[in-house]
Amino acid sequence: MREFHNHGYGIVHFKTKEDIKNDGYDPERDPRFRKITAIERREIFINLVKISNGKPIRLSKVAYYLGVTKRTMQGLVRQLVKENIISVTPRFGKTGKQKANLYTYLGEDKEVSPGSLTIEDIFDGDNKAGFRDWDWWYYKFIPGLYEKDFTKETAYIQYMCLLNDKKRIQKLREAFRNRK
Repeated sequence: MREFHNHGYGIVHFKTKEDIKNDGYDPERDPRFRKITAIERREIFINLVKISNGKPIRLSKVAYYLGVTKRTMQGLVRQLVKENIISVTPRFGKTGKQKANLYTYLGEDKEVSPGSLTIEDIFDGDNKAGFRDWDWWYYKFIPGLYEKDFTKETAYIQYMCLLNDKKRIQKLREAFRNRK
């Protein structure tokens, strides 16, 4: 997997190994875009804390993989601490410089179930978890603005593609959640 710079809008840019030919960049293949929602981000972070229970986690690295800013992740952590779902223990080096905090899951179900979201699921090329894939062609449509190359028929086709894509993603998500 090869990641690209994420700009902090919740959109993750990446290429899978299949997207890259001959161990190098393939300009013929566009990067993939996935939009991670706030609810998905919350579940992914809770599962990350469960997996690395009591071990340090670098929020900047998690924020990068989730396509958001470190400040967004700090807000999520504050909310989870307030809800008594996780605890945070600051760590400091010998010189007093702060290191990555330790995160501990406080709930009862310490195991991550098979249908739960993880960071690795974001970068799955088949998108079995049903994250919202982003294709700019679908979002070209601007209601009321039609040009020679972009007609009402084109707008309708794009709208129908979006509806079908939404149904496909819902089916993927249901199958992913129900796996054992």
